[in-house]
Amino acid sequence: MTHPHMWYPKAREKKRNVYLHVGPTNSGKTYNALKSLEASSSGVYCGPLRLLAREVAQRLNKVDVPCNLITGQERDEIEGAKHSSVTVEMADVTTEYQCGIIDEIQMVGCKSRGFSFTRALLGLCSDELHVCGDPAAVPLIQRILEATGDLVTVQYYERLSPLVPLKSPLGSFTNIKAGDCLVTFSRRGIYSLKKRIEMEGKHLCSVVYGSLPPETRTKQATIFNDDTSDLNVLVASDAIGTRR
Repeated sequence: MTHPHMWYPKAREKKRNVYLHVGPTNSGKTYNALKSLEASSSGVYCGPLRLLAREVAQRLNKVDVPCNLITGQERDEIEGAKHSSVTVEMADVTTEYQCGIIDEIQMVGCKSRGFSFTRALLGLCSDELHVCGDPAAVPLIQRILEATGDLVTVQYYERLSPLVPLKSPLGSFTNIKAGDCLVTFSRRGIYSLKKRIEMEGKHLCSVVYGSLPPETRTKQATIFNDDTSDLNVLVASDAIGTRR
C-alpha cells in the first residue's frame, strides 16, 4: 500500500516519456497533445467530462482515426479502432498504447475523483503520456512520478487571447448576446432562465444539464456551437464543467 506505482507492473515495464502541457485556458496545451494522439498508431484520451470525451472521439473519427467512445453511460466501439476517448474513471491500464493523454490533471487533488486521475497517471501503459492542466499541479505531478523512472518534460503555455471581465454586471436580460452561456444550478432554474430570455424575443436557447440523456446533451451543445443555428444562447447547469 505504500508503493502505489508498483500496482501497475505493465506501466513500470516501460520508461515512459511524460510531457506536462501546462497553462491557462485557451493556451493550446490540449490541442498540441491531441495532435500527438492523432499521429500515433494507438492511443487513449482520458478526460473529466463526457462531453469532452465525445468531442475528442468525434474529432479523431472526423480525421479518419477510428476512435471508440467509452464513458460511464456510453460505449460506442468502432470496429478496428486502436484509439479510445474515455472519461478518466474508464481508463484501461492493462492495454498498451503508443500515446496517452490525461486532461485537466489538476483534478488529481479532487477528494471525490482524484484517485481516478492518480490511477491513470501511474497506470497508463503508453510509450508517451501527455498530461494537460494547470501549472499549479506541476510540483505534485513531478513528486508522484519520482518513483516511476519516467522521463518528465514540462512545457509551459501562454494564453492565446486575453480574458477580459465585464466592467459592470449584466444588468438586464436584454444585454445578453449571441454566444453567451448562463449557468444555474437546477433544472427548474434552467427552464425559468430559458423562458425569460426567449420572452425578450432576441434569442433562442439550448439547454444542458446532467440528467439529460447523453445524446440529447451532445445534440444541444452541438446546436449551440453551430454558427448557423438559431439557438445561439446556452443555459446550463454545472454539467458543462464537472460531470463525468
